[in-house]
Amino acid sequence: SDPAPGADGASPSVQLKSKVLAKTGGMDQYDILRAMGIGPDEIPSFTDPQHWLRYFPPLAVQDLKRLGSAIDWRRSFITTDSNPYYDAFVRWQFLKLRGRYLENGKRESVYSIETQQPCADHDRAEGEGVKPQEYTLIKLEVAEVPEAWAEAAGGQRGSLGA
Repeated sequence: SDPAPGADGASPSVQLKSKVLAKTGGMDQYDILRAMGIGPDEIPSFTDPQHWLRYFPPLAVQDLKRLGSAIDWRRSFITTDSNPYYDAFVRWQFLKLRGRYLENGKRESVYSIETQQPCADHDRAEGEGVKPQEYTLIKLEVAEVPEAWAEAAGGQRGSLGA
């Protein structure tokens, strides 16, 4: 039989199945939330980012307590702009450090043609572990285009140089 259900009511095996299906492209966000035991009436509330912050952290705390984790919960806080004091500190710290130590745009990434944005390794349903490939391009100027090339290029004659 399945172990005790998680704080969301779904058994660990259901949660694992939903994660596997999500990673393999078999589910969308709605299906994932349904598989976690969240009712269809509550799912539209998840379009509000603040709802996520109200819904999931208490469940995580409950699960960690059930696991017997020794955590001082008095020191927990939300690390988003929902906590303006923490957010202001992180922004200040980032701006200070960026000028001295951080460089933007130096991290290699794989670009997704489908989503038109860089994607992290764990974001891909397939192809995890794929690293950026390096290519060397050598551009040569062709002084005179041979007749066969000109025909293949649509009849262009002359120089194809830069």
